[in-house]
Amino acid sequence: MRKLQDWLLAGYIILLPIQFKMGDFGRYAPSDTFLFFILLGSALGVMRLRIKPNTWSFWHLGLIAAFLIATLVGLVRTGRVTQYAVINKDIGLLVLFSAYAVMINAADSWKRIRWILRLLVLSVAIQNVFCVLGFLAVRTMGAQLPFLLSDNTRLNGLLVDPNAYGGLLVMAISVHIVTYFHRQPLVPGFAGALVTITLAMGVLLTYSRSAWIGLFALMLIVMAQGPKAGIRLALLGIVSFYAILQVMGPQYANEMSSLAFRQSQVTDRIELIHKAILMFWQSPLFGIGMGVFWEKYGTIIHNTPVWILTECGVFGFVIFAGFSAWFLLKGIQAYRLVGRTEKALVMGLLASDLVMMGLSMGIEATYQRHWWLVLAMIAASYRLSREKSLFGGICNPARNGRLRHQDTEATNGRLRHQDTEVTNGRLRHQDTEATS
Repeated sequence: MRKLQDWLLAGYIILLPIQFKMGDFGRYAPSDTFLFFILLGSALGVMRLRIKPNTWSFWHLGLIAAFLIATLVGLVRTGRVTQYAVINKDIGLLVLFSAYAVMINAADSWKRIRWILRLLVLSVAIQNVFCVLGFLAVRTMGAQLPFLLSDNTRLNGLLVDPNAYGGLLVMAISVHIVTYFHRQPLVPGFAGALVTITLAMGVLLTYSRSAWIGLFALMLIVMAQGPKAGIRLALLGIVSFYAILQVMGPQYANEMSSLAFRQSQVTDRIELIHKAILMFWQSPLFGIGMGVFWEKYGTIIHNTPVWILTECGVFGFVIFAGFSAWFLLKGIQAYRLVGRTEKALVMGLLASDLVMMGLSMGIEATYQRHWWLVLAMIAASYRLSREKSLFGGICNPARNGRLRHQDTEATNGRLRHQDTEVTNGRLRHQDTEATS
């Protein structure tokens, strides 16, 4: 059944970049169908789904509690609970936590984490190639593909919203590019360069300023690792921009400039945040209630921290901030514990998390499924690094990746003392004492 579970998991990951709009606020994600069958198989006992240690915290339960309290507050304040609050927000959060649990369960080794992330990057990159080609066909040949473009100007892929699609692409670039300049890239060589260029083209065509800021922040992170890597990434970005102008023509640069500086949208977003803050002061402790802002204004706030603060209050905001900080802390701890081979992988996950945090300032990013996949991989990385440190007894990895010293003490038939020094791949000294 492990193979069947892997196939279902692969289907979930491959279909993550696809959503269909249903009604005014509903969206159907085909990936959730595969998630349902995994959960059903686990409930029937034909598939294994276990709670992994060191991957859950008080903040996880706190976030669920904060959303339920906000829903109750909305019921008390308005006298009813909207379908939007129950289905999109509360049930939606439970679906995300279910996906998180499934991903944690699947990522039981570094090899599996690499498989999951490689599949994610490649699936996003391949689908983005077709979306970019569709965009160019619409703009240059008059093709009719309204589901790919927003207002016939901005690429939204198959995620309905250009900002959400831009976030997905930047997240994929983050996971890919940080490993690309190291020994074990997720997608190596010329194929890796093509993945970077095509993903960057997609980000540019979304005209999502939040995604652009995330891409710039990623460049700074890469440059912090090494100036050469940052320069290479910048060159790949320039190639992406040049390729777009070559196809669309030099005159397209003027349209790109006008789309990039959409002052009316900036004004609208500021006005929404202003309205949200005014509503927050009506009930600062527990918020105005889940879905109340949508019910009143017929739109979302487009800023995750402000949305949490407004509808869940200071209580929910503190929980959300602690939840986000927990993953950053565990990612940093994992980075310190792992060996050189895995450091680039963990750094890529941390970069993706930071990019999504930045993106959340321009959209409500909490329900982006790809972000939860990244969070699950961070938690799984921390669990694996901690287990290696505790049960492997590794104290200090030596230079050049060789083990210089290991000290372990246990009783009742376990290893009492072990002192090992390895040089040039040969065992120099080992002293072992065991007791019954």
